Amino acid sequence: INQQRIENNHYPVNSTWCWGSGILHDITAKWDEIYSNDPLISGLARLASIETGPIPSNASYFLQKIESRQSSSDTEILMVFPQTEHHILNKDPAYWVNYLNNLEDHWIKPLTAALKNKQLGRIDVMTTTGEQFKLTRKNLGKWWRRRQSLTNILD
Repeated sequence: INQQRIENNHYPVNSTWCWGSGILHDITAKWDEIYSNDPLISGLARLASIETGPIPSNASYFLQKIESRQSSSDTEILMVFPQTEHHILNKDPAYWVNYLNNLEDHWIKPLTAALKNKQLGRIDVMTTTGEQFKLTRKNLGKWWRRRQSLTNILD
């Protein structure tokens, strides 16, 4: 198409604009609630009629919410934490260390304690690289096992 446009002294097409009416299909997801600060994820959750909101500053919000319910094991909650790759790529190790410490203190420790206390049935972690980890009371002791020492990993 661009060859013909150029031959006819027209500018080449460099983008397309999709618009118009169409059919909006129903969206379903396995989660009952989705929390994210990303407007796209929140919008998709609303489109699927899933309860949504911003990520609270710590896990206590969810633990109090679960405690107020009678059947916590039936609720599937997705939390999409902010991506921090740009801090790694920009070589900002201070931010990265602070982010990990905050994540551990405000999310990992309280959620694993809730798992031990049987408030939670399972924690699933999905990374941006596609790795998935399932954490249950049964494998809780195996969570931090390393096959090699941390110094060997960092070398």
